[in-house]
Amino acid sequence: MAEAKKDLLRQIPRVKLWLVLTLTLAFTAVLLVAAHLTHSLALRVEAYHALYNVLTLCGCLLAMKVRSLSLSLSLK
Repeated sequence: MAEAKKDLLRQIPRVKLWLVLTLTLAFTAVLLVAAHLTHSLALRVEAYHALYNVLTLCGCLLAMKVRSLSLSLSLK
């Protein structure tokens, strides 16, 4: 039972990151469409900044995956 709780607590940050990644990706898409429709350079710059945030969040998720794999290998 205690092991199940620990496993659940380890998954919470990953779920939060996926949620933030999804919301940021949707926001980026909206910004890109709005920038295209209005020909706004400021919106385009903000959209690419949000896209950089998406790439950073993907890197965080990848780092968490690599860490969990290395921990599982060290336990065996």
